[in-house]
Amino acid sequence: MYRPPHFDENDPVRLSALMERHSFATFVTHGDNAPIATHLPVLYHSEPGPHGMLVCHMARANQQWRRLVDGREVLVIFHGPHAYVSPSWYETQPAVPTWNYAVVHA
Repeated sequence: MYRPPHFDENDPVRLSALMERHSFATFVTHGDNAPIATHLPVLYHSEPGPHGMLVCHMARANQQWRRLVDGREVLVIFHGPHAYVSPSWYETQPAVPTWNYAVVHA
């Protein structure tokens, strides 16, 4: 993910707060030919381990759970608040529109 350094957040307290407050996440695994994504509630627990633990439930009928073998990595994206920023809001013109957002990739 493209992330300009001045927007980078590494404070574990702030990251865990976003995961706890916005627990409906996108769960991404590697498929045979493409990524597979499922949207589901994911609970963050600060213990055990240095980075905590994520807990979720995926339906047995969802074949994605079969990708969770052999220590394969997954990506869980917690989507926080987001909003459009109009170029008319900038003091300096011309300006371009943007979208401000907060997410945690775990």
